[in-house]
Amino acid sequence: MKAAAPRVPRVFLKKVWYWVIIGIAFFIGFSFEEMGRKLNLPLGFMPLVGWFVLANYLVNEIRSIVENLVLMVIDIPEFFIKGLDVSARLIERGANGELPKEVGKNENH
Repeated sequence: MKAAAPRVPRVFLKKVWYWVIIGIAFFIGFSFEEMGRKLNLPLGFMPLVGWFVLANYLVNEIRSIVENLVLMVIDIPEFFIKGLDVSARLIERGANGELPKEVGKNENH
C-alpha cells in the first residue's frame, strides 16, 4: 500500500505566495529604476513599489490577527484598532492615486 504524501496546509502556501509577490514587486521596482538609469530618466522612486506592497500585506496581516483576537474575546486597545484602520485607508487611497496634500504647503502658490 502506498503511503499518502503529507499535505501542505493551504495557509502556509498562501503565506509563501505573499512573499513571492513581495519579491516580484521589489524586483520590478529595482528593474524600472535601473532602466531609468540607462535611459537617463529619474525613476529613483520605483523601489517604493516593493515597500508599498510589503506595507499593504503587513497592515492586512495585522488587521487579520487583531480580528482573530477580537473573536477570541481578547481586549484590544481602541487606539490600536483605529490606527490600523487609518493606515489601511491611507494605503487604499494611495493605491487609487488619491495621495494626501503635503502638510504645511502653501496652496496660494
